[in-house]
Amino acid sequence: MHAARAGIKVVIASGRMLPSALPVYRPLGIDTPLICCNGAYVCTPEGQMIHRCPIEKPEARQVIEFARENHLYIQYYIGNDLYCEQDCEERELYGKLSLMRAQYVPDLTALPTGTDKLLMIHLPTMSEWMPKIEAAFKQLAVTSSMKFYAEINHPDANKGVALKALADYYGFAPDQVMAIGDGSNDLAMLRWAGCSVAMGNAGKAIQEQCKHVCPDNAHDGVAHAIWQLALER
Repeated sequence: MHAARAGIKVVIASGRMLPSALPVYRPLGIDTPLICCNGAYVCTPEGQMIHRCPIEKPEARQVIEFARENHLYIQYYIGNDLYCEQDCEERELYGKLSLMRAQYVPDLTALPTGTDKLLMIHLPTMSEWMPKIEAAFKQLAVTSSMKFYAEINHPDANKGVALKALADYYGFAPDQVMAIGDGSNDLAMLRWAGCSVAMGNAGKAIQEQCKHVCPDNAHDGVAHAIWQLALER
């Protein structure tokens, strides 16, 4: 990658857990840490943690009980492991999209630790449920990277906090950082970075909060942004 060869630190910031992000990361030929689970942790490709901010078990239990009461599929993330207590269409869909199929357990609340992230899935869309989930869990961060996802994290676990932790790790100030994103789970990162770029396929609310808008995913938007805003400057 031209940016990496030019000395730019190229970082993947994803809602995915590490094993699911690595198939996207490895072909890029970079060696930087990854921001995973919407910023719940920053780690090296080998799994060494640089920053972590999980949801503790009591709050995780409340979210699980909400999902059960409303018959919503939910997943529980711990490090490199992913769990669910329903064998259903949503489980299979997530497996196809992320290349990570959740392990079945009879009771998520019996898992031994807190969680890096909780993910609810409702098909065909989560739009009806998002306001209800946000109202029920005001103490947590609720975002969405796909129309049928509701992603729940610790309030201090977001891509902005994680990007700052990684910038501190390298000794970079905000004005030395460019962030590119298209989902609500990217907003904290876009707000923190000195140079914020919304993808052309991002919603209007996201584009309005960024300094720049690049072409969409289908037209090499990330490459355009890197060339024009980083390499050519």
